[in-house]
Amino acid sequence: MIIRVEQSKGQKDRLVMLSPETLAMLEAWWPLRTNKYDLGVPVLERWLFPGRRKGLHMTTRQLNRLFHEAASVAGLAKAVNLHALRHSFATHLYDRGVDIRMIQALLETTTNCPPTA
Repeated sequence: MIIRVEQSKGQKDRLVMLSPETLAMLEAWWPLRTNKYDLGVPVLERWLFPGRRKGLHMTTRQLNRLFHEAASVAGLAKAVNLHALRHSFATHLYDRGVDIRMIQALLETTTNCPPTA
């Protein structure tokens, strides 16, 4: 129930927890996602969110643009950014009674992961 995010902010790889609902959405997304950039790219080297160039992942700029479009469609009047998701994650855990030390440990766990061999 963990996904590896490669080369995220600060050029670090990160491990992020997945809820069963999120995993189900990602599994549904995989066969529906665009595949025109996958031609000739081995299956194990394909990105879950491909970019506009063959064999490359979505850029930070593309993700940021899509995030802001989704916030606009959702009717969010408050200015938001992708990092706000991390704060929301912690806040929701705290509101549900999760111990603050556990939240801290979870945030540290979702921050860095060991390099791949």
